Formats: sequence, C-alpha cells, structure tokens
Amino acid sequence: ELKDVLKESLFSGIEWIVVSLGRNGAFAKHGDVFYKVDIPDIPVVNPVGSGDSTVAGIASALNSKKSDADLLKHAMT
Repeated sequence: ELKDVLKESLFSGIEWIVVSLGRNGAFAKHGDVFYKVDIPDIPVVNPVGSGDSTVAGIASALNSKKSDADLLKHAMT
C-alpha cells in the first residue's frame, strides 16, 4: 500500500510528499499526516502539463502559507 511505502525511512524528513494518481487524484503526506485527494471527473482535452500545474499550485500555496487542505485544493484544481 502507498501509505506503507511513504512511511519507509527513505522518506523520513521530507516535509511534503505528493503522489499523483492521474484521474484518481493524489495521495499526499505532510509530516505524519496522510491525505487522499479526489478530483472532479471532467473531460480531459490534453493532460500535458498537469504535473507542472500541480507543482506550481503547491509552490504557490506553500509561499502563501496555506493550510494543508487549502494547499491540496489549490494544487489539484
């Protein structure tokens, strides 16, 4: 299970880990807290750049010191 993998020592000390699940949203870990992020089912025209947009959303939300929930919402929409 993904949660068990992210608990491995390899990932210790990493503040945020966000794993894209494609059309199924994302799985995230902040400190010791885990999140499953669902996204709306919308028609996808072209997925190119989706990951870049997610990373930009995370960076923007971190810079704005948003809460975990707001950061994930900002990153995934």
